Amino acid sequence: MPTRRGDDSLQLTRVRSQNVEHSDEDDALFGDLFGDIATTPRQHAHAARMSPPVPAAVMEAGPDMFASCRGKRPLVMRSAATGWQGFSRWSDPTALMAHEARDAPLVLRSRNGRRFLKADCAQERWAYRDVVAWLFPQSGIAGDQGQIYARLPFGDDEGAARVLDLSVIENMMGLAAKHANASIWLGSAGNITPFHYDLCHGFLVQVLGSKTFTFVDPTFWRCMYPRDLKPELSDVDFEQWKAGCCIELSKHRRFSEVSLMSVTVHPGDVLYTPPHWWHHVETAASSAAVSILVPFDQSLEEQARIGEYNLCHYIGGGRKIFFPPPEG
Repeated sequence: MPTRRGDDSLQLTRVRSQNVEHSDEDDALFGDLFGDIATTPRQHAHAARMSPPVPAAVMEAGPDMFASCRGKRPLVMRSAATGWQGFSRWSDPTALMAHEARDAPLVLRSRNGRRFLKADCAQERWAYRDVVAWLFPQSGIAGDQGQIYARLPFGDDEGAARVLDLSVIENMMGLAAKHANASIWLGSAGNITPFHYDLCHGFLVQVLGSKTFTFVDPTFWRCMYPRDLKPELSDVDFEQWKAGCCIELSKHRRFSEVSLMSVTVHPGDVLYTPPHWWHHVETAASSAAVSILVPFDQSLEEQARIGEYNLCHYIGGGRKIFFPPPEG
């Protein structure tokens, strides 16, 4: 059994946005001399007043509205999965423990105990039942839990595939789902997946626990500070922004210009995320969470519509032949 770690707790303070005026000449001068992280005392004072905008609500509708949202905006379909075959059987820890997984999940251990991106985490292979026992103490282990995120691929696992009535999603997309590309994500309470985007259409089915998604339209990619060579990952620390950290506000000043959308998904909800939409994910502190992700590749027509955000990806990281699995 893996060694336990202590939990890191976070106190997050929500701050409202304010318009901040500053000189473009000042920005250019000090950016050239010291880079984007350098600031004048005046800019430090400005940074102390900045915050991201108050999020707007993500559209809520049924599958019949998906066509108008495809590739354009996120969509949450409330309780759309509650009637799917096998869903109720999986929506409690005892049933999860009874599942016979064929593959060993990939377990991510955050280096700072709270932020989970595969590129930044230590990676381990655990037995599936060890993952479930770690996340849900009532299923056999008591005591404080360290933070983990685990990804279990569907592969040819027919038992896992029965959780979903994939025909509902397939009918919306007009494509057959590939079980090999779908995965189950199991994560600790309070986990955070920082801002990133995926190249695929993503459908998340929430099975246990709750998650809050914060979205940024891809046209704001210049304000998201994409990483060198990994432009699908943002350098913005959203938690530090919300807490009013002066260093973070100064380092990523343009983030104050973005428009945010937010939604919290609960068991039975299905959330659609279009390609290239930045999203930040926070698992509720009250419970570990289980989600199922079903990705669909972009069509050739969709790939041909290359805007600024597509170019940002292709120039920054090179054109990818195979789309990476989405982060949950």
